Amino acid sequence: MTEIENYRSAFRDALRNPIPIEGELRIWLDDDVVDRRAYEGWVHLRTVREVCLMLLAGRVIELSLDNDLEGDDVFGQGRDVIDFLEEAQGYYGLPLWPRDGVHIHTANDNARGRMKRAIESLPQRLAVEVELTNPGESQPHYLIRVPESDDDE
Repeated sequence: MTEIENYRSAFRDALRNPIPIEGELRIWLDDDVVDRRAYEGWVHLRTVREVCLMLLAGRVIELSLDNDLEGDDVFGQGRDVIDFLEEAQGYYGLPLWPRDGVHIHTANDNARGRMKRAIESLPQRLAVEVELTNPGESQPHYLIRVPESDDDE
């Protein structure tokens, strides 16, 4: 984003960085802004609701998910983002899968396993291809692709 003198924005992430109003976004979902801060260039969000709204804007090219979030009984868990993406495509025909993939960075082993199984089982429920790009790593990264349709010809 171009620096603008005296720039003020009400549209900020959890680290108080302005969220650009245009262009591609990399979204980091985590409620811990001290020990698990987003990488440079990523937008740090704390709730599933915020992430889903950003996904609906169609600008998210990469996503990294924690699962256990403060207030998750009200605002959801990281797994709910996967469910949202599946619902968007399955029920509404909106394939919002981030182009550069989905990372799972949760430290919760059980939640990580559930999230992995949810992603890996997507081809049985949706017309998508799923590729695990870093087998054996503790923080899996998946590419989810919607195959080109023959109807476009």
